[in-house]
Amino acid sequence: MRLYDKQRETGPPDAILFWHGSNYVIRLVFAVNGSVARITLQPETLLHSDSWSDLPNTVELLSSEMQWLVASADLLRPLGDVRAMNDAPNGCFQSGKNLCCSDEYELAAVSHYHVEKINDRQLPQTALEDIEIGYKQSVVGIVEDARIAGNERHLKVGGQWYQGEKPGIETFDKAKIGSVVHLVSYGCTANEKACFAVPEQSNLGVKQ
Repeated sequence: MRLYDKQRETGPPDAILFWHGSNYVIRLVFAVNGSVARITLQPETLLHSDSWSDLPNTVELLSSEMQWLVASADLLRPLGDVRAMNDAPNGCFQSGKNLCCSDEYELAAVSHYHVEKINDRQLPQTALEDIEIGYKQSVVGIVEDARIAGNERHLKVGGQWYQGEKPGIETFDKAKIGSVVHLVSYGCTANEKACFAVPEQSNLGVKQ
């Protein structure tokens, strides 16, 4: 199974897998402190392949399953009040037939991926393919180190590397070693090489 991404991770993921129906799995991934950092509901096929084209055309989720996952995640760790909701295709980033949507909660971000398909009646429809919930993590600390990776400047705070995410990437360009930063990251897990983060005041840490 493809549970290790050498581009993003430093070691085997600290995750637990559960079956969801016959075609899907749920991944619980944990933060450094042992709390749940990220919950993903994804097609089982993607555990073995990185290509969405390998998925059967019939594999999709019901809208009720998203409601169930969000409610279940809220029991594991509160999501807080809803700040913004985007139902596909409205308010979503679209590339061809692909729709990437993000919902913002007080304490979490919910990303959901949809694909435009033609149904049995030859009518267009939007199919929900996967869901990811990333819990909000406040990062306050002294910049211990800085590095350039590709075109990105990374900062090390509290032993963890963070990569700037727009808006607010200028904070990463200007921060000096020894200065204090206030960042927000969503779904940062224990073994990531660099977690995406934004300055606390922007509070827009949803990566699409």
